[in-house]
Amino acid sequence: MNFERIIIIVVAVTLIILSASGNPTLAEWSVQEKIFNNTEQDAYDLTKIVEMPEGGAVTWAISNQLGDPNITTYPPTVMPTAVSVIHWGVKFPGDVLVPGPPVPPGGWVWACFKASGQPNPATAFWTDQDGNRIPDPEGTAAVEVRVIERREDDGAVWIDVEHSWRNWTGTRWPPTPDDVLGDFLGPITGTDVYYAIANVERSLEQLNGDLYDDPDITWNQLDDFQLNNGGNTSSYNLGNLSSSDFVLLRFVASGDGIQTETIHQFQPSPPKIRPPTVSEWGLIVMALLLTTVGGIAIIRRRQQTAA
Repeated sequence: MNFERIIIIVVAVTLIILSASGNPTLAEWSVQEKIFNNTEQDAYDLTKIVEMPEGGAVTWAISNQLGDPNITTYPPTVMPTAVSVIHWGVKFPGDVLVPGPPVPPGGWVWACFKASGQPNPATAFWTDQDGNRIPDPEGTAAVEVRVIERREDDGAVWIDVEHSWRNWTGTRWPPTPDDVLGDFLGPITGTDVYYAIANVERSLEQLNGDLYDDPDITWNQLDDFQLNNGGNTSSYNLGNLSSSDFVLLRFVASGDGIQTETIHQFQPSPPKIRPPTVSEWGLIVMALLLTTVGGIAIIRRRQQTAA
């Protein structure tokens, strides 16, 4: 292998490694909600609508009462602002019966799902034993907000809470191609807002229960929030956190007489690393070239001395 080829290979490999190291990956995000049956009849299925970022997808979901859910994505390929539909089925016509009683009026379930990327939940609704959506507003199953994590240049981790409660035009499960997200609803009030920092990730099974009295969790209270029709944002500074920490955020969201208790679990993003400028790239490549040339010169000199 000649001198020129060695230089080309070293520079190419270095550029590939440096460029690949800057590619972001979608974080895993777990959401658990205590969803109440606000209707005046037994509810047999729960359907949740979430928008996912590009490349994101719902990866798993469980419930403590509705049995194992069938998780589908609508449309099939998740693109920016595409809609993922999570369906917790109990007894649906044509399906094999899933063990578990219906949720009575005033009853509730823990509904928990995990996603790659930060989900933007829209709404959730109940369906009856025939698969028909129980009419709104009494049939709406949850009040939804969006939580966004970000890290500032000084290393502080912030969370932004935004309004994302939107109506879903579908009336049956499964969805049809004509089902779309409607206008923003609201306003939404957030109370009993707390966060905790943990050094281990909790599974969906652990999240899918009442963790408020867990002695291993120290909750820190935050201010309440008030969100109006997708406009304003409430932001909280959690301080400097390691990217190996796990953040638990819980709150009670209320709107239009509907109330949902929610826990989010996520890892903070790593500290920001400024990419090299064009001139710095030039210096990096020049240093590599000089190092390579010097190394080859030393090797040849030793070979000549040995000969």
